[in-house]
Amino acid sequence: MRKRILLLLTSLAVLSTRLGYAQAAPATERPYYVGLSGTVGSYQVSAARTSSVLAPGLVGGVRLSPRLALEAGLSIYHSRTDQSNAGIYQVPDSLKGSGYRPGIFRSVYQERTQAFTLAARYRALRPTQRLAIDVLLGGAIIHTDAYGYNLIIDQATQAVARGQYYARYDASGGSLLLGPSLRYQVSPRVQLVGEYVANFALGNRVSRVSRLSGTVALSARYCFGPLRWGDSSSTL
Repeated sequence: MRKRILLLLTSLAVLSTRLGYAQAAPATERPYYVGLSGTVGSYQVSAARTSSVLAPGLVGGVRLSPRLALEAGLSIYHSRTDQSNAGIYQVPDSLKGSGYRPGIFRSVYQERTQAFTLAARYRALRPTQRLAIDVLLGGAIIHTDAYGYNLIIDQATQAVARGQYYARYDASGGSLLLGPSLRYQVSPRVQLVGEYVANFALGNRVSRVSRLSGTVALSARYCFGPLRWGDSSSTL
């Protein structure tokens, strides 16, 4: 009899511990997501403006409530042009002076930009259970560096006959971000997200449309943690 009572008390203790953990878990563990993105567009940094090229990136976020999430992203832009044209150019000669001879004109320009973003994602509408329309509001820290040069190469000697260098620049700054986002729930843990975000450099007047630029991004995200938190009728 004593063994049965002891076994019963032990079973109740284990069961109560598990029930307590199950009730506490949804309140403390928040769902989060990570993903890969591709972004096309440009940011402004002071007087500089990044090229509109395809930029790979990483994105991650955590949901704070059934309709609000906080997310961060990093995109890396890189563009390079390298052009060469053969022709007749005026090149200097130490013995004969300047003259027109066959040469190659080469122009190189490279630009790199890193953009780190931090934004709040608010679910504004849910047309269907799988589809959601969000609003993004946040900011970005952007760093851009670029350089370039023009050269004329003497075709006979392959030596640089004349060179003219662009002014190299290195700029950092911030932008405010605002735009709509469309989320589609492919499966309970996989999402496809498309968004357009307008941005303008800090210190510029918002009313000047010419100061605005924007990015279009498409990302695939995988969700971790509980799929439903706080509101059992809504997914991430």
